[in-house]
Amino acid sequence: MTTSTVVRDMLRGASLIMMVACSAGHAIAQEAEAAPPPAQEETVGDAVTAGEIIVTAQRRAERLQDVPIAISAVGSDQLAQTGANDLSGLRGSVPGLTISSSAGINVSNLISIRGIGGLAIPIGTSQATAFYLDGVYLSRPDAAFFGLDDVERIEVLRGPQGALYGRNATAGAINVITREPGTDVRASFDVRAGNFDSVTTRGSVSGPLGGGFSAGVSASYDVRDGYYFNVASNARVAGWRGYTVRGKLRYATEDNDFKAIFTADRSHRRGKDYLGQQYITSNLVTGTFVGIGNPDQVNVDTLTDSLTTTRISSEGLSLTLDKQAGAFSLTSVTGFRKLKSFTIYDVEGLPLSLLVSGNDSRGETFSQELRAVASLGSVRITGGANYYREKASVRYTSQSPLVPLRFAQPYTETEINAYALFGQVELDIMDQLTLVGGLRLNHEKRTFLVDYTQGLLPLGKGQGELKDTALIPSVGVNFEVNPDILIYGKYSQGYQAPGYNAFVSPSGAGGINTFDAEKLSAWELGVKSQFLDGNVTLNLAAFYYNYNNLQVRTAYSSTSIVINNAATAKIKGIEGALTIRPVQFLTLTAQGTYLDASYQGFCEPITNGSPRSRNALCAPGIADRSGNRLNQAPEWSGGLGATLDIPLSDDVALQANALYSWESNVFYSAANEPIIGSGGWDRIDGQIGIEIQGRLQIFAWGKNLTDKRYISYTTRAAPAFAQRGLNDPRTYGFGLRFTY
Repeated sequence: MTTSTVVRDMLRGASLIMMVACSAGHAIAQEAEAAPPPAQEETVGDAVTAGEIIVTAQRRAERLQDVPIAISAVGSDQLAQTGANDLSGLRGSVPGLTISSSAGINVSNLISIRGIGGLAIPIGTSQATAFYLDGVYLSRPDAAFFGLDDVERIEVLRGPQGALYGRNATAGAINVITREPGTDVRASFDVRAGNFDSVTTRGSVSGPLGGGFSAGVSASYDVRDGYYFNVASNARVAGWRGYTVRGKLRYATEDNDFKAIFTADRSHRRGKDYLGQQYITSNLVTGTFVGIGNPDQVNVDTLTDSLTTTRISSEGLSLTLDKQAGAFSLTSVTGFRKLKSFTIYDVEGLPLSLLVSGNDSRGETFSQELRAVASLGSVRITGGANYYREKASVRYTSQSPLVPLRFAQPYTETEINAYALFGQVELDIMDQLTLVGGLRLNHEKRTFLVDYTQGLLPLGKGQGELKDTALIPSVGVNFEVNPDILIYGKYSQGYQAPGYNAFVSPSGAGGINTFDAEKLSAWELGVKSQFLDGNVTLNLAAFYYNYNNLQVRTAYSSTSIVINNAATAKIKGIEGALTIRPVQFLTLTAQGTYLDASYQGFCEPITNGSPRSRNALCAPGIADRSGNRLNQAPEWSGGLGATLDIPLSDDVALQANALYSWESNVFYSAANEPIIGSGGWDRIDGQIGIEIQGRLQIFAWGKNLTDKRYISYTTRAAPAFAQRGLNDPRTYGFGLRFTY
């Protein structure tokens, strides 16, 4: 792109933001005069004194340090300082969180918490990590990677969360909470420009409308050129363009005992995904590979390049009603969401029009949750009921660009109806000691269709139904040594419902391939502490997980991922997070996780995508994966950060932050082949600038400043090929941010 193109994109993004904000801003201006800067008061999600962060992880507002859960909260200021465009910006900031891009293979990101991962396109199965946007469950990771405009905070909960969350979560939950409009006029605008002709703009405006009503509108727009250079077409490829728009209407009574919030949002991204470098292997057993070419280059012929495309759109409506009555509160959350993703990519990665594959994925979800909270002196009770329905479909296509004949066109569709009752009781048996008990009753019914009758090789058609009911308990004990030190211990269970393999031909004697429910028993011991008037915060947690029937992905090819049940698996680990404020203008942070995560008993069929490697045999054609590490489970990971905020005068302050993060090697298959892994990585991100009158910030930013490249996702396509994607190269630029 030329300089004029960059300027045009900056203006286009600003125009979009101003257009969606203008009508709301005009109405707000009619009702409120310019407000002074907001007072420094304790609000949910904002750190106003050392360590004072308020979260709603237990469905009520609490200090982060008072919540007996392994939880990290990333506020709006931290998101702005790190320049996080979406959830991938949390890398290096949250203990135990691993995010791997899928290299264009299925247009998604793979999320893992404490070594427990999930599928990118989870049709036929559920997600180990539950994603929520303002209390509404998002069924797929695709829907969770939207622009983070006007976000108040992101809460990352680690460990099973079935007792308090409408959709059971085995690995943990990620809650994105956007800002509510209120009685004050608030506005912000953020624009960033950088190399690869990247431009990101965000803006929001909110305030009162009168009569108890308030409204807010926010939007973001981002565009960048591609990170890869296509040798065949002599042009950069894999660029992206996208936007997010969100509107909120809020009504609250004068005494704030009742409020209703209606939200509508839409996100859309469009670009091209490339698999990146191809490898050739000379030995299927040893996995010896020889690399080809430059890691920043692809070599895709012009015809295939013209077909390559990716489009992802997500939209939703939600209504949240909240009634307070003394010690009781009742909340209703109703949500409807739609997701569409479409991608076509080059399979062989060569300058030949041999084979392209793609998928068209669609999904609609409806959820209704009712929950009540009662605080009765020494007893606190939280209970709820949840209904969830999902209708989803995916059609895969594989063909040569030179001929119209489609070799395969498998199609699957499924519908889930899930019901749950959940609750938790906290009993203070003495001033410092609290007992906690939780229970979840989960029932799920799934119907499905798998159709292999289209394409060159019709291989059958079948349908089926799965039902399962599970009772999921949790118990815990909390001991408050003093107001600044909390020790907690808990036992909980995790559960993933049974499912089916959408892209296994139903023509065989066994019919459609299904897999059993997985179950997790989790023990955790943690301490949350603060010292020196809150200037030092240290949180530690040790955990032990025991899996039965673990659901494991096995790659049969680049387009065929099959889930099998491993017999058992164990995860042991320890994690910690430290924050130190040695002086008023400096904050130092550190976080780290150690994981020992391995299969205890797993005999896996040997396939093109998952060869024997160096493993022993359970039987002919079946490899023994016992002792191998789980997918996306790094032994070590962590981050070190520093933030400066130094006053230079009454109106000007110097602000800077830096984050060094790292992760040891992770594998992307149970075979633990060295080449089907990341190799480990470390990176440095940072930002420096000045703030004027507490409102205007002008800064320079950089990500992956040392330009270290690593493999962000790998899968085998065949015995002779592996497909991989790389992390982003060094990016840098400048920006400004204005808040009101």
